[in-house]
Amino acid sequence: HTPAHREAYRMIPAKLLAVKSGSVLVELAASWAIIMLGTGLFLWWPRETSGLAGAAYPRFNRGPRVFWRDLHAVTGVWVSLLAMFLLITALPWTTVTGENILKLRGWVAAAPPDWTTNSVDEHAQHRREAAAAAVATPLKVDEIITRIAAEGLEPPVRLYLPNEKQPHWRVRSETQNRPRARELSLDPLTGTVIHEDRFADKSALDRAIHVGIAAHEGQLFGWPNQLLGLFTAAGLLTLCVSAIVMWWRRRPDGALGVPAPPVPEFRIGVALKAGIVAIALLLAILGASLVILMDAGRVA
Repeated sequence: HTPAHREAYRMIPAKLLAVKSGSVLVELAASWAIIMLGTGLFLWWPRETSGLAGAAYPRFNRGPRVFWRDLHAVTGVWVSLLAMFLLITALPWTTVTGENILKLRGWVAAAPPDWTTNSVDEHAQHRREAAAAAVATPLKVDEIITRIAAEGLEPPVRLYLPNEKQPHWRVRSETQNRPRARELSLDPLTGTVIHEDRFADKSALDRAIHVGIAAHEGQLFGWPNQLLGLFTAAGLLTLCVSAIVMWWRRRPDGALGVPAPPVPEFRIGVALKAGIVAIALLLAILGASLVILMDAGRVA
């Protein structure tokens, strides 16, 4: 694919997140996917079994029912941590949780963030900076390019002319491998580097988010990173298909097979309640949906 095609594919989730309703739906789906993975691992966790059959690989000689159950469980085991990582690293882009992360960042870092809760905002920021009125400088663009060639900035590199808002030449590496991105400020008269913004200079939270975003986009360590993402996506599809097959095979004739609601005396432990409250507070969209489901259950 050409760079234009890759950029178009990358912008599909960004444009979805640009619409508030779309962002909320994506965040809701991601939050519940985290819950599904966690509870799935809890239900799968071997308690009275021995050996790797049914835990590390499916059993092919126990009939279709056991095979599909094993396929679902084993796939979940192999991809759950990778899928959890992808889901968590997507949260900084979301509307509600992303804004909460930005608020948390404001308590631990004074400098403004160079990431946003919407990747479309980054492109809009570039357009605003490029549109600012340029100021006169004795140096030509070719001279600046020659001077920074030895700096070894990771491509692609964006060059900003001195303007009314920013009087210096600015050169920024915009590689998707964000930990390798750098930004230089150059004197408008001499072209001397007067400031460098490096990954190591960022706050611990910013560094963690940048590493997570790069890994999420498959850019942190090259094609193996992309293969891991492909493996995880294929595993999630396998989980969805195997779940549908298991439901279809086990559902009663003429019914959906929805599980019965808990009996009145059903209770959950204090630790589980505390875990639910903590997750609901961290993932506000999930917490809101839990409240709606609880109210619906009382009405029913």
